[in-house]
Amino acid sequence: MSNALQIKNDEAIISHSERPQQTTQTPKDRLFTKYHALCEWFGMDGCKESQLYFFGTFLAPIILFTITYMMGGVYYGF
Repeated sequence: MSNALQIKNDEAIISHSERPQQTTQTPKDRLFTKYHALCEWFGMDGCKESQLYFFGTFLAPIILFTITYMMGGVYYGF
């Protein structure tokens, strides 16, 4: 029974799929690709005002927290 599935040639039973050759992308291109995919997924790919409101809600608290942290560090020492 051990030789029931013996292969006579050097080919594998399951062929290995070739990975498609991808062109190298710069980090900027990858960022724009992800940005456009996110905007398309949320349905705001053509509306700049919606993009500003959506991404602004994330950016504004980060900026305010950073400014507050820096001011506290300057006034009271890091």
